[in-house]
Amino acid sequence: MKTLLLFISVLYLAHSFTLEEEKEALELSEETAVQDAEPLQAEDAVEERQRKCIANGNSCKSDCDCCYGAYDHCSCWLWSCSCVTGTANDCFNKKSKCNMPNLKCDTRGQNPRNRG
Repeated sequence: MKTLLLFISVLYLAHSFTLEEEKEALELSEETAVQDAEPLQAEDAVEERQRKCIANGNSCKSDCDCCYGAYDHCSCWLWSCSCVTGTANDCFNKKSKCNMPNLKCDTRGQNPRNRG
């Protein structure tokens, strides 16, 4: 009887250790999944922004919609608005207004002291 009780205790102890290891492995895999999902969410946001991009000549609502080129902006005339190519000033305005810090506003012909 004592042997049976000792055998059951050893089995229970072994089972509890394996449960703890499985629980730790599960927590580790969940943390890894969360860490792996964060870059994917950022990539999804970039893809969503790219899907919203409107090419020149198509109708738009704001300068942020016209994002195929750095200088593109939304130009409205009477009741219709469309994406058109603009100037370096349009690029700098879009960079600040549309929260696009990585937008490159290249002004090659300008004096380097006067670049924004």
